[in-house]
Amino acid sequence: MLAEKLSTPIYYLMLSIMILNLFQRKHMATGEKKRFATLWLAGTLLILQIEIGLLAANKQPDWMLIPAFALYAVILFLLRKKIFVFRRTCASCGAPLASREFIGRDDNLCANCAPTPEGEEKPEEEKEEKPQPITIAPPEIDEENRHTLGKGTPREEIPRDTDGIDWDAWEFAEKAVLCYLFRGDEVLLIHKKTGLGRGLVNAPGGRIEAAEMPMDAAIREMQEETGITPKELKEVASLHFIFTDGYSLKGTVFFAYDHEGEARATDEADPFWTPVGEIPFDKMWEDDALWLPKVLEGKRVSGYFIFEDEAMVSQKIIES
Repeated sequence: MLAEKLSTPIYYLMLSIMILNLFQRKHMATGEKKRFATLWLAGTLLILQIEIGLLAANKQPDWMLIPAFALYAVILFLLRKKIFVFRRTCASCGAPLASREFIGRDDNLCANCAPTPEGEEKPEEEKEEKPQPITIAPPEIDEENRHTLGKGTPREEIPRDTDGIDWDAWEFAEKAVLCYLFRGDEVLLIHKKTGLGRGLVNAPGGRIEAAEMPMDAAIREMQEETGITPKELKEVASLHFIFTDGYSLKGTVFFAYDHEGEARATDEADPFWTPVGEIPFDKMWEDDALWLPKVLEGKRVSGYFIFEDEAMVSQKIIES
């Protein structure tokens, strides 16, 4: 029977994909979406393997493979946004991607176009010039605030309505974290001195570094900005931001309920404790007043926002 012959190669294909997933683990900070894509693909193959195994065990005729593969095709179609996130060429300059970039970078950027962690330089062999696509020139970039273009998307092409964006398919330029630390009825906030949102009030946080897990990044950022080490962290929200200058950011929000150390001013921030009922939303990003009260009520939220500089132009919040 054809079903018996197909069972073995499908099994080895599924095993190969799982082995690939193990290699992706070292790219979790930049390739989380692709790591889950291989898991989803392996899961669909498992379903197909079960279908074919049942057909073989019950000695069904070969034509029964047609509805089995049709069902598999439907599953692939429904999960296409989660599985088909790989591409062979750079999303920015069109250059062929190396294998580590192909399997390990959600943004599908080559070594020349990918953002370099602070304090590191790209190897000389990665600095070679590559042809650049013709795009509308972006506005001047404030390097101190890291308003770099996420995908080289021309300003005129950035959507201004959250409902007009496929958020699952959007390739965010950077990933970041926020951590709200609670002490009784108080929460620790900061007056931000540097970077994106300078001059505003926010929770301690910042970008996730290469090969760093979100929770580890939240602990590190709070240590760097306030001198405090948070404990008992709990993930409570995911935030998605697109700016009309082309920059984009995906954030994970944590609540922490214990800590070590005392808050102190740093070069990056001036920390302060404030009652939860007196959080100064008028001095914070506009989106904070929309999603943070819901999370304080115990709800889990996913927020989607479009900003022009520091002004919010569109928003959508989903509670779960």
